[in-house]
Amino acid sequence: MNLKNNAIDLARCFLPSANFGEEIADTLKGKVCLVKPPKSSVIKAHISAPISLIVFVKYSATEPCYVEQVEKCEALMELITNSFNFGLLNQTGFTCAKQIVEAAGAIYIEYNQLADCEAAIREGIDEKK
Repeated sequence: MNLKNNAIDLARCFLPSANFGEEIADTLKGKVCLVKPPKSSVIKAHISAPISLIVFVKYSATEPCYVEQVEKCEALMELITNSFNFGLLNQTGFTCAKQIVEAAGAIYIEYNQLADCEAAIREGIDEKK
């Protein structure tokens, strides 16, 4: 899992047993950090699952949990903008991103409490079932 800026400290509080990598400061996105997946997830990595929901999140210390649907064209542009290797993948990357967006819903969440954000994501997934 990729984290940046304030999300790093929030995740450390919310996931105290997670395996956090080194924090790297002064990147184009600010401070970044990777979290290793749990061993159980690595063991099950060969099991595929369809993507049902794309979630764009933003932490705001002052914003209560706010959720809105994201149109497919906007979701595609956001995926491209947020992909660090899109330029390397070119047409393959575009085709993959387009297929993901066509198959899944997309929501934007702005939040100040991680538990509220998690609940909104679960609700979004349940709506897609």
